[in-house]
Amino acid sequence: MTLTNSRAASYLILDEYLSFLDKSGEKETQSHSVLEVGVQEALDEVKWDEVAFKQRGGLYDWAKDATANADACGGGMNEDLVW
Repeated sequence: MTLTNSRAASYLILDEYLSFLDKSGEKETQSHSVLEVGVQEALDEVKWDEVAFKQRGGLYDWAKDATANADACGGGMNEDLVW
């Protein structure tokens, strides 16, 4: 496996049908939709490098306070964009 394919295997990509796309090989493959078979079975249908996913920071803490990183882009929040 080349570096590029190894990196591709560290991403979880969903298409518009909620199917996982496997871009780690020469030919892109698609799992069944998670709506049809569930997440675990769909994941089992594609190559996915969970260790590389975690090493590149793929896990996101959805529970963290959204305002904690309000100035993550360096300029703070643009008041014109606040609803």
